[in-house]
Amino acid sequence: MAKVEQTPLRSWEDFFPGWEMFCKPDGKDLTIWSNRVVSNLLYYQTNYIAIALEAFIVVGCLHPERMFAAMALGSDHLPGPQCGPQSTKTSWAA
Repeated sequence: MAKVEQTPLRSWEDFFPGWEMFCKPDGKDLTIWSNRVVSNLLYYQTNYIAIALEAFIVVGCLHPERMFAAMALGSDHLPGPQCGPQSTKTSWAA
């Protein structure tokens, strides 16, 4: 089995260097653009996870009832075992 390693948490200056480092990607060459996105996600994945967790915690502290309701409603759409009759045949009245 392959060993999974967690990427280190990058510094804020490295993760968000400022507006002068941003440039518009070339929309004509989708392979370069998609490679850029994938490499960014892999390089900064720990930073993205940390930001998502912080946002989850802040929203959960500010609006716990809404967070619980959203989790309850969202879990309804997850795939899982089906409840109720498992009939795959439909009988139509002739």
